[in-house]
Parts: sequence; C-alpha cells; structure tokens
Amino acid sequence: MSSDKSHVAVTVPETGGCANNPFLQQFQVAIAIGFYALCSSTMLVVNKLAVHFLPAPAVVLFFQLFASTFTVFALDSAGVIKSERLQWEKVKPYLLVSTVFLAAIFTNMKTLQYANVETFIVFRSSSPILISVLDYTFLGRELPSLRSWFSLVALLVGAVAYVLYDADFEVRAYVWVALWFGAFAVDQIYIKFVCDTVPMTSW
Repeated sequence: MSSDKSHVAVTVPETGGCANNPFLQQFQVAIAIGFYALCSSTMLVVNKLAVHFLPAPAVVLFFQLFASTFTVFALDSAGVIKSERLQWEKVKPYLLVSTVFLAAIFTNMKTLQYANVETFIVFRSSSPILISVLDYTFLGRELPSLRSWFSLVALLVGAVAYVLYDADFEVRAYVWVALWFGAFAVDQIYIKFVCDTVPMTSW
C-alpha cells in the first residue's frame, strides 16, 4: 500500500481475446498504468498524512504490509483469487526482492516524514534517467530515444532547479531521498530480472 509500489503486472491471454487485438492490448496497458498512477499518487498523500499524525514510519509500514498480506489471504480463502503456495525455489530469489522493496518504501516513508510531497515528486519523476541506463546496462533493454532523452534531461534540470531554490531545504530530508533513490533504482532493476526468470502469478 506504499506509494513506492511501482511494479504494474499486466496479464494478457496468450490465445484469443486481447492477444489478437493490438488496440485492446494497448487499452489494457493504459488502464493498468492509469490505476497505478491513481493508487501511487493517492498513497503518496495518504502516507504523508500518516507520518505527520503518527511520526513512526516503521509502525505505519508494518500495518500497511500486514493489511496487504491479510487482504490477499482473506481473498484467497474466500475463493475470490487463487494465490500460489510458498515454494522455496520461488521464495529464495524473492528474498532479496522483498528486502530491497522494504528498503525502498521505508526510505520513502522517512523522506515524507522530513520533506514535503513536492520534494519527493520531483526526485521520483527524475528516477527514469538512472533506471533507463541500468535497464540498458544490466537487462539489455534499449536506451530511450533522442526525444525521450530531451524529456528526461528537462526533468533533471527541473529537479536541480528545485533543489537550488527549495525554501524548505533540510539536509536529513535530502539524505533520505538520496537513499530512497538508490534503493528504488536497485528495486526496479532486480524485480524486473526476477519477474523475467521466475514464473509466478500476480498473487
């Protein structure tokens, strides 16, 4: 339930339906991205309010993860979804995923504790610059096009300008956002690698 839950899983049937209709595939992806953006932006504000009224990010994070786990368990028990049972060969590669993901959302919480939402949004919007390079280096994916690079550089310039003129500049806030930036980048790259190599359902 954290705002750092940035992994959107879109399942497209292999035969029939959307698989034979590119428009429906694009529509499905667009819907998934839209819901992700809605959830992410909403949780960013909710988390900021949570750590404002309860300045204990670890406690807030614990209850969020507990609620997520309980919800999946309850839906599985009710037959609404079918979750996979724990298997060591799948749990093992996901141990590091869970650790890095936990680090990303904890540093996210600490950032929101000391910085305003605008600061976090600025740094988050500039994260694709590093992630696109890491994608190319470690996962063999294509680099952004020239037009995309112009957009990414514009985001970077905006981020730098924001830092230079931030009226609420606080060192510890920027320390936490820097730690988040690193954890988030590793999380994004490693989770893609594991999802590509370990077959699992969304649940």
